[in-house]
Amino acid sequence: MDIEEFNKKYAGKCSASIGKGGLTFVKVQNDAATAEICLMGAHVTSYIPKGQPDVLWMSSEAVYKEGTPLRGGVPVCWPWFSKNTAFPDGPTHGVARNLVWDVKDVSCDGSAATTVTLSLSAVPGYEQFWKYAFALEFKVTVASSLTMALKTTNLGKEPFVITEALHTYFNVGDITKVAVEGFDGLPFLNKVGTPANSVRKGTIFIDQEVDEVYQNASGKAVIKDASLGRSITVDKRGSNSSVVWNPWIAKSQRMADFPNDGYKTMLCVETAHANEDARTVAPGESLEMVCIITSKQD
Repeated sequence: MDIEEFNKKYAGKCSASIGKGGLTFVKVQNDAATAEICLMGAHVTSYIPKGQPDVLWMSSEAVYKEGTPLRGGVPVCWPWFSKNTAFPDGPTHGVARNLVWDVKDVSCDGSAATTVTLSLSAVPGYEQFWKYAFALEFKVTVASSLTMALKTTNLGKEPFVITEALHTYFNVGDITKVAVEGFDGLPFLNKVGTPANSVRKGTIFIDQEVDEVYQNASGKAVIKDASLGRSITVDKRGSNSSVVWNPWIAKSQRMADFPNDGYKTMLCVETAHANEDARTVAPGESLEMVCIITSKQD
């Protein structure tokens, strides 16, 4: 449906408008929070609980152009995370974040919870990378917490294997004053330099480039941000892996869509099916991965 039709149908629940680069954004505002979702990539670009700064970080150098992934917010990485070894020339982090999704439904639960349901069922232009019949559904519930549920359904006659992630960029006041808890004792792949397996000991503090893929990570993580005086809890269901990432100085300078000093105010803690946590989806079956983000002022 076009924007006028959308706004008429969902009046009082949310609105749609053309934003940067001619992209369409759905805007949600209720008694608990506001949020914005770009239909290209089903990309959540903002989540602001009442009385707080934005929980999500968007790059000031992000490129707003159809077919070009946005930097920041919550990219939907699907049907592979990072590189696809079978198609090394394919887009990094899959094809879903490059495509325009459809709005399937918008619903409200009282005055403080709004759910936007988006769908995707084809990969035009990327058929050589993904030949399977599928349906994707992404439910974004904007309330006192931000809940994102990504469901993959296999519509074909043969199983397929996916890796995926909700590659969440969190807005922090000062990365040197951030502590991340919830990964103590867990094995992880350290992807900085020569990849190596290790085990996390204690709290994560960021004082250099970090790119760590955790396994056996099915529980909560907590980002304690002393500078902004808040704690962000990242809970999840249906995921057994997480990624913690900050590019630090040198990599920030190498990325064209990332400000040179952007590493100072962002941190990714990603809900994933990554590496050893790859999942097989049988014909006719569905797989759901859920991320619940709650931010509280200290």
